[in-house]
Amino acid sequence: MKARVAVIGGGQNCEHEVSLASATAVAAALEHTGYRVVRLTIGADGTWHDGGVQLPGLAGAVRILSGCDAVVPVVHGPRGEDGTLAALCDLAGITCVGSGLRAGALGMDKHVTKLVAAECGIATAPAVLTPPPVDASCWPPGGTCAAAGAGS
Repeated sequence: MKARVAVIGGGQNCEHEVSLASATAVAAALEHTGYRVVRLTIGADGTWHDGGVQLPGLAGAVRILSGCDAVVPVVHGPRGEDGTLAALCDLAGITCVGSGLRAGALGMDKHVTKLVAAECGIATAPAVLTPPPVDASCWPPGGTCAAAGAGS
């Protein structure tokens, strides 16, 4: 029998809905190949759910995650792909798929990622770091405006 894998979707950020869709797709693909999948979600309010059942806080989530062979965090944006869930799994001694805390945190910060890439000789598109709030209407045509520490 294949491994028991927890797939976590949702999250407390503006990418909640797209994360739910991504987690559903990942869970379905894993189930299709024979994995036993535990579907966990983090509500927009921060509550954890196993199926439709609200768990008793973070301790309840960790208890379920501890019974899995691996965790696949599919939470986009802050408090997810920024390494937060990887750190939780690491602290609890649970195998987590993907980047660890440091790589997630660096990768989530667009400005720092550009600095690291430049230091490694990797070319990136020109950028301007501005403090919030940013008025995107002043950007030249073809320019884009994105928060340094949020999703794409």
